[in-house]
Amino acid sequence: RGLFADLIKKGFFNIVVTTGGTIDHDIARSFGGKYYKGSFDFDDSMLRELEIHRLGNILVPFESYGKVIEDVVRRFLPEIVKDKKELPVYELLWEFGKRINDSHSILRAAYEKKIPIIVPGIVDGSFGTNLFIQSQFLDFKINLFDDMRLIKDLVFSSKKSGALIIGGGISKHHTIWW
Repeated sequence: RGLFADLIKKGFFNIVVTTGGTIDHDIARSFGGKYYKGSFDFDDSMLRELEIHRLGNILVPFESYGKVIEDVVRRFLPEIVKDKKELPVYELLWEFGKRINDSHSILRAAYEKKIPIIVPGIVDGSFGTNLFIQSQFLDFKINLFDDMRLIKDLVFSSKKSGALIIGGGISKHHTIWW
């Protein structure tokens, strides 16, 4: 997380395409979520009894993930959407990044450098689910088409392009598509 924040700060990227999980874990870690190194061999049933999520060999206590993200969304979203009821995801993420005080945060770095973060599967995770839940009370919408327009305009106006792709899934497919 800190490495990617540093690369953004140093200007290596002019756009980031990622998954909902990146947003989830950046927020959770930025607001005090504790993550621990474990083992790929730990028994999932035992970890469940101990109320610990396992991400490969990374251990995340339940209280360091979902509740942290829910609290952050509930705390900041009302003021973010007070005057603007429809936002592209990248602008919404800048607004959250503005409210993060963590030098290792990807969202904070993107906000400071005004690097858009595109998350094609924004509702695939705790952050996106909490956005949806709060939309029922705050009457706001995310505009994925504005995100698509931004990436389309960037790609088609570039003389050359490149991508650093780590992992697979929706962000890789989205990047290759554009």
